[in-house]
Amino acid sequence: RAHGVPLAVQNELLTQGVRIVDATCPKVKKAQMLIADQTRNGRCLFLFGEPEHPEVAGLLSYAAHRAQVIEHVDMVECMAVQPEQDYFLAAQTTQDRGEFQKVVQRLETRLGGSFPVLDTICDATRERQEEAMRIAGQVDVMLVVGGLTSGNTRRLAKVVQAQGVPSVHIESVRDLPDQDLRRADRVGITAGASTPKAVIDSVEDAVAAWSE
Repeated sequence: RAHGVPLAVQNELLTQGVRIVDATCPKVKKAQMLIADQTRNGRCLFLFGEPEHPEVAGLLSYAAHRAQVIEHVDMVECMAVQPEQDYFLAAQTTQDRGEFQKVVQRLETRLGGSFPVLDTICDATRERQEEAMRIAGQVDVMLVVGGLTSGNTRRLAKVVQAQGVPSVHIESVRDLPDQDLRRADRVGITAGASTPKAVIDSVEDAVAAWSE
C-alpha cells in the first residue's frame, strides 16, 4: 500500500520467503529512511500525525519504539521529555505545514532550543490545499470529495472550511446535498489524494447537469 507497512510486517514476510513488491509512496519511504537515520544517532522521535493511521504505524516502526505521537499542537505541553535525551521531529506526509510549524515552535519552547526537524510533508499535499483555498475564494460553495475516514481528505475539508465558504465533505455522487446547494451560482470541487478519478468525474458531471 502507498502508506507503507510496519517494519515487523515486512520482516515477517521476508522470513516466509515471500517476494515483496514495495508500492510504498516514495515520499513515505523517504520519511521512513530519514527517521531510521536519526534513530541510529540516538535521538527519540516526536511524530506529528494521527495515532491510528496506517502510515503513522509504519513510520513509528522505523524509530525502534522510541517515539511519541503528537496529534495536535496542544499536546506538546503534555509530552514526556527527558532533559538528557536528544529528540527530533517529523510529520506524517499529509499533515498541514502551518500546523506543523506551530508544533515546531511549541517544541522549541518546551525543549529549550532547536532540534532536527525533518521535512517529511509531501509538497503535493501543500499544493492541493493551496489550490483548494484559491478555488474557495471564487465560489459560493465547495464540495470536498473523498473518504470520510481519509486523513488527507478530512484535513483538506478543514482547510476549505477555514476559508469561510460553505462546504460539504462527500464520499461520492450519492452524498450530494439536497436542492439548497443547487441554487449556488458557482460550485467548487476539490478531492483528497486517494479519491479515484472516476468518483471525482461523476461528481463533476452531476454538478454540471444542475445548470442544464
